Amino acid sequence: MSSDLVLVTGATGFIGTEVVLAYIEKGFKVRGTARSQAKIAEWEAKYPETKKNLEWAIVKDIVTPGAFDEAIKGVTILAHTASPFHYKVEDNLKDMLLPAIDGTKEALLAAKKTPSVKRVVVTSSFASVLNLAQKDNGKGVTYSHKDWNPATLEEAAKADHPGFVYCASKKLAEEEAWKIAEGASFSLTTVCPPMVFGPPPQVVHDIKSLNTSAEAVWAVVDAKELKPAAFPVWVDVRDIAKIHVLATTEEVAKGQRYLCVAGHYDDTQIADIIIRDFPEQAHRIPKAPVTSGPEHFKTDSSKVEKELNIKWIDFETSIKDTVKTQNADAGPPGYDTGVISAALVNIGTDVGGKVLDSVEKEWCDIIQATVSVSEAFNARHPTMLGRLRAIAQNGSYFRPIIVSSVLFLACQLGGVNSLMYYSGTLFAAAGLKNSNAVSIAVAATNFVSTTLGVIFLDKVGRRRTYLIGAPICIAALCFSSMCFHFMTVSTGGKLDTNLDSGVTYPNNWVIGMIMCLIIYLFGFAPSLGTIPYTSIELLPLEVRSIGTAIGVSWQWIGNIVMSSTFLTIMNKAGPAATFGIYAVVILIALTFVIFCYPGES
Repeated sequence: MSSDLVLVTGATGFIGTEVVLAYIEKGFKVRGTARSQAKIAEWEAKYPETKKNLEWAIVKDIVTPGAFDEAIKGVTILAHTASPFHYKVEDNLKDMLLPAIDGTKEALLAAKKTPSVKRVVVTSSFASVLNLAQKDNGKGVTYSHKDWNPATLEEAAKADHPGFVYCASKKLAEEEAWKIAEGASFSLTTVCPPMVFGPPPQVVHDIKSLNTSAEAVWAVVDAKELKPAAFPVWVDVRDIAKIHVLATTEEVAKGQRYLCVAGHYDDTQIADIIIRDFPEQAHRIPKAPVTSGPEHFKTDSSKVEKELNIKWIDFETSIKDTVKTQNADAGPPGYDTGVISAALVNIGTDVGGKVLDSVEKEWCDIIQATVSVSEAFNARHPTMLGRLRAIAQNGSYFRPIIVSSVLFLACQLGGVNSLMYYSGTLFAAAGLKNSNAVSIAVAATNFVSTTLGVIFLDKVGRRRTYLIGAPICIAALCFSSMCFHFMTVSTGGKLDTNLDSGVTYPNNWVIGMIMCLIIYLFGFAPSLGTIPYTSIELLPLEVRSIGTAIGVSWQWIGNIVMSSTFLTIMNKAGPAATFGIYAVVILIALTFVIFCYPGES
């Protein structure tokens, strides 16, 4: 345990929270600043295990003169992460420039007045490096720690582009930090990250409370089209937190400025990762070729890589972890869950006194996350009518529930259960002496083909399995309809259900009918018989329970319709027409899948 006390400003924010956790992990005592006791209480509810190594100081306004004078007492390391990162600017000076500049100034002046402070790290930004005036996206330019954004306070105060104002604020704030550090008893290090991705560690109330960088990941969801990234460079928040710690503990980092770019990206790459790894969100992602985006500037982060021995978290891992955590903590865009993360802290450690292994714990976390988001949705919409209204008004809820319900209905109206229920009657009427044995063979076919479907479903893909199985069903039903037609010529197109009448049917057509129905089952079981249940995966977690109930309700409606009408249709229209109707139903369902079911083609 280190004797050093670290002051982390903005400790409840995105980067601030990760920095607090990184220092505590390395054995430091931490004092965090927050704007209110309420924010502190929420943070501690999410991380109760940190209480013994963490204390707090309330700083309501970081630009107030002397704002950090009390908070910094007894501190040996200052990590200043508090600074606005948003584009919601009405007054350039008041909303962006002064909070960034004066906030940094107050923190650094407090450090300069406190003899115990020996190391200071300031979270700057790639924005303080980037020159927005460069033409052609800076093509041909390579930015490094040596470069500075040339924007001035005067230009930024008059600018009408929020991005320019933000970039200028970061440059001016970092510049202020270096001025104050001249002649100080502490050593300053600045860290310049670009877009910061990775799992949001802070308390997340809803998607609107996500940090701007993490929000950018969700920007591809429900977007009309994928546009080039405004800042096509990124880094993971966990790497940035690690660099903050190293910046205040390694001798080589004293007086250094580090550009921290892990890589370059395009929104199409984010979309591709979400589609591949989160299929329940795939229907919400615009389709576009995966590219590296328009040609733009290059970056050189070799200084931090060599001096602090940094091995970056890769892009796919960062995006997957970002989306995974946002699914559990905040739900998809537009979804206000409340503080769900706090409810997950103690879940999965034990069940009935049994210590869980990592796999069991992961399952418990997944189950609890599902239950939590569902309960939060129900709490916001306490009546069933309110829930149905919320679903109808949100396309990301409504569309997958419609898809699931239609597939459940088609599963029943496609005739398989009628065949299962009445196969003995059907085959006996067709003149088979051992109709029960044939019915058992049909049921066994259904079991075997369902098992094969389950085995190969993930390998082949849901949509592709349906696109293969449904045409087989349609063809088999059409041929069985033809067999029934020629079989029943002598009985006026109807099956004679009077087993004592002595009516016999041509063996060739009877055998052909049985073979067609067996082929139908081989096509039906892995596709129409399985896909409706797997379509539940498409439902967002918060409406998965009610969505499943709606889908299964349509299944039972279809079941009731089929069981109550099968014999009537057979008697009135004949078996050829009956099985022809089933073929038409499956054709309609296949058309629906082609146009509405998300996934691989």
